[in-house]
Amino acid sequence: MHKYLAVLSVVMILGGCGQGPRAEEEARTWLEKGLTQFQRQQYSQAIDSLSRAVAFPPQAAAAYTLLGLAYRFHYYELREPEWRRQEVEAYRRALAADPAYWLAHYHLGTTLYYDGDRKAAGQHFRRVLELQPQHPDRAQLEEMIAAGEEP
Repeated sequence: MHKYLAVLSVVMILGGCGQGPRAEEEARTWLEKGLTQFQRQQYSQAIDSLSRAVAFPPQAAAAYTLLGLAYRFHYYELREPEWRRQEVEAYRRALAADPAYWLAHYHLGTTLYYDGDRKAAGQHFRRVLELQPQHPDRAQLEEMIAAGEEP
């Protein structure tokens, strides 16, 4: 499911480029390269490419979210805490670029939840449901929100 959301992120990005032909072309190049590397499980290379893609403000939120996913899978490979920290930071930067970008809320909430910060995760899941009331995982997100409210 995470890879599906990553592809969705790129589709949303590529539809929203608007800095002129040269910048749009460069953004597309880095995003497409990063997505291809991500799909090939070449997470280090994807991180490099997506780090360049985030320089284009109109699509920075989606690019940072995809970068966060690359950090997540790199963390799963190496289990080094620094990659988890980078993942969280990428999602936070995505939300700084666009506070209504629901995919960043979803992925940040998921990471926080499984890292044990269920209360903070619940805030992001609530925001996902505000922005996407028909989200297909609504019931599961509501359960996770409730878990964060337990004493």
